Amino acid sequence: MAGITECVLTVVSGSEIAFLTVLISKILGTIIIARVIRDISKLHMGIEQMSTGGVDGKINTKGMMLPIKMEADSLNNISDGMKKAVESQMKSERMKTELITNVSHDLKTPLTSIISYVDLLERRDDLPPEAVDYIEIISKKAIRLKLSLIHISEPTRRSYIS
Repeated sequence: MAGITECVLTVVSGSEIAFLTVLISKILGTIIIARVIRDISKLHMGIEQMSTGGVDGKINTKGMMLPIKMEADSLNNISDGMKKAVESQMKSERMKTELITNVSHDLKTPLTSIISYVDLLERRDDLPPEAVDYIEIISKKAIRLKLSLIHISEPTRRSYIS
């Protein structure tokens, strides 16, 4: 409303140059405000995407006004940093899973042999009583270790597959 009043007053005063100056300034002001709103909307959408966990998106800064472009670039840099951190964490998790799987496998192979030999010794009747006690202890410890390895490797294997 104020812009219309200014235009009417300049026409009434008879100054066409003043009228054109007011008209051009109003048009430029409207264009600048529209660009600021557009750029802030882009910035806001990028912030919304990051707040919901999206780190892959980038804000297109082409044609943005400089102060808003600088903020959008900063947000894009934060997004890049978060993406690198997530990738690093995922790589670390995969390596940990592979290590646990390999160690578990390396322990299971000799453990299976130990359990088999203990089983053979338990079937013998000619062993001294203290040897029978030792064999029973070895058997319990080996079975406990085997159950522990199964418990450790199964959740790890499931999380690695998914």
